[in-house]
Amino acid sequence: IAGDQITNDIAMALRTPTREAEDIKRNFGCALSDLADPEDVLDVAGVDDRPSRKLSRRALADVIQPRVEELFELIQAELRRSGFEDVLSSGIVLTGGSSVMPGMIELGEDIFLKPVRRGIPKYSSALADMVAQPRAATVMGLLEEARLARLRGFKVAQKSGSMKTAFGRFKDFIVGNF
Repeated sequence: IAGDQITNDIAMALRTPTREAEDIKRNFGCALSDLADPEDVLDVAGVDDRPSRKLSRRALADVIQPRVEELFELIQAELRRSGFEDVLSSGIVLTGGSSVMPGMIELGEDIFLKPVRRGIPKYSSALADMVAQPRAATVMGLLEEARLARLRGFKVAQKSGSMKTAFGRFKDFIVGNF
C-alpha cells in the first residue's frame, strides 16, 4: 500500500502516467530530499500529447518525502495505540520495494527514534535472485510462517472442490493463524 501511495503522489504531482511514475520512483526516487542531488535531472513523460519535461531529483524527493513521513507517522501512532512501541527496542524492519529507496532508513530512524533496517529474506534456493529482496519479504515471511505452522502440527483439511473453495480455505488459514 505504501509504495503505491508514493507512486500515486508522483503521478499526480508530475502529471505523468502511473506506470511512468513507478519507473521514476524506482530509478530516481529518494525519501529524504537532503540526500537528493539537485543537479541530477531526469525526464518526465507527459500525459496525452504533452511533451516530456526535465525535473531535478531534489524536486522529486520533495514530492516523496512528505508521503513517507506521513506513512511513518501513521505507523508510529499505531504502535503507540497498540502498546507495542516500547517492546520494539531492537528497532523497525522495513519491507517492500520502496524500502530500498535512498533515505528510507534515515527518515525512519528520525521518526521512530529507533534503529531501522531493511528486511531481506534469507533464501538461497531456486530463484534466490528474485526472492531474496525486500519486495518479497512479506510474502516470504507468510510462507515461512505457514511452513512452521505445518511443522507444529497444524494441518489443512484436504477437501475437493472449486477454486472458490480453495480460496475460502486459504482465507480461513490466514484468518485463523494471523
